Amino acid sequence: KKSMHDQDHVFQVAICGGGVAGLASGVALRQKNIDCAIFERDIAFGSRKNGYGMTLSSDENGHLGKLGILEHCTELDCVSTEHWTFDGDGNILGYFGRRLSGDASFDAQSHRRRGSLRVQRQQLRQVLLNRYDALGGIIFW
Repeated sequence: KKSMHDQDHVFQVAICGGGVAGLASGVALRQKNIDCAIFERDIAFGSRKNGYGMTLSSDENGHLGKLGILEHCTELDCVSTEHWTFDGDGNILGYFGRRLSGDASFDAQSHRRRGSLRVQRQQLRQVLLNRYDALGGIIFW
């Protein structure tokens, strides 16, 4: 792990935040050999909660394909059987889905969608972080 005082290096781009957007930006810049660093307020990757699932495109020409992480995300794809919506205070606004409707005939293990992937946010962050590291990216925790 790096700290801000480890190097006297000057970066072309500084990215504030090591969430999905910050890491994806870092990967895209490193793929173009642009020198960048990500500055993250968390003290370590595991400081964040797992969070929610994200629905992502499985298009080979889409963002995940261009970032070089589509195959990893496809391996992490999971079927979503219920959806909950919350307000900013964590109160439930609504919910729907097969599990909640009592549809016992639905087999989540054998059901696979086409077109979209469902990946947990923290898993997506890990895939992006691994890709960023492989490209020589630097992150300051």
